[in-house]
Amino acid sequence: MSGPIDAVAAQQLCVQILTALTPSENLRILDRAAERLSEKDAVLGHLRHCIALGGELREEPNRYDSLEKVCTAIIRRRTSRETVRKSEYGEALGVTNKMQRRRLEKGEASLTPEQIRRICAPFQDPVLRRFWENMLYALDPDVSTAGRGDGPENGSLHLLCSLLAPEQYRKLDPRTLDFLETPPAVPPARFGEQPDRLYPVINTLAGGVPVLIPDLAEQEIGVHMNTWYAWRRAWTEAEENGFAVVPAKRLKRVQMMILSVLFSLNYPESIVFLALAGYRFVPGEPDGMVTRHLRSPTQPPEELRRRLREGLYTGEWRQRSEE
Repeated sequence: MSGPIDAVAAQQLCVQILTALTPSENLRILDRAAERLSEKDAVLGHLRHCIALGGELREEPNRYDSLEKVCTAIIRRRTSRETVRKSEYGEALGVTNKMQRRRLEKGEASLTPEQIRRICAPFQDPVLRRFWENMLYALDPDVSTAGRGDGPENGSLHLLCSLLAPEQYRKLDPRTLDFLETPPAVPPARFGEQPDRLYPVINTLAGGVPVLIPDLAEQEIGVHMNTWYAWRRAWTEAEENGFAVVPAKRLKRVQMMILSVLFSLNYPESIVFLALAGYRFVPGEPDGMVTRHLRSPTQPPEELRRRLREGLYTGEWRQRSEE
């Protein structure tokens, strides 16, 4: 594969690959990686954490599949204690209200980047801190990871892929293989003169369809033009400030997928397009129907966009992504 992808997606792919291999294969990969990199290299450190997590998931696949489990693991590693109260990780997140914590646990509310940084801040090792931040981001694909593209995750994934033998590739889940064999183009030629800026890319792609921005906003993704302009202004300011703060009011992940279909992007282009807003494709729906269409259209794009809008309005897609 070539080109960077979303940092959380890259870490998840590393872990999925290493979990599929045997412990002895993981050790050989680590030995070969250590021959290429110094002990202080962040990529090597990140790969070590992925190998350790893969070992845990090989024995207990559901070990980190909830907010409570991940937060408890973070507190345990920070304090070296086995017993962690719910109120303790709630306080570490900055959530002191029991009802607020329960809403987060049930998926009725999303973690903010500030809460994720807060609970992981005591980790002194920046690679370990970022690793567990990614674990929290992975719980909710609708939380934007914008501004997290400069870590070691993509380096770890590229290194790992370069060390895999052909027989090891055959052990991987077909969905993992499909992703690795379909590298995103970076930057896609269709994205214009500012391929790393979300709204200039949208303007460029809209001009090629062509569609007017008011029609795109109100008819395709269902927002008033005043809202569109407010989101664009907030996002542009965040881009210019290196995403010190990710705007809470922004394009949603499903809205980005609607635009991918509207702009007739292919699968690699859509991976990059979603990443501009800090999102990624995940297993399940609606991602499955979108990625199948992007690879080989089997239904009218208007029908798919209508289906996506309906699920967005009813909340169906948020429910599906948690199941």
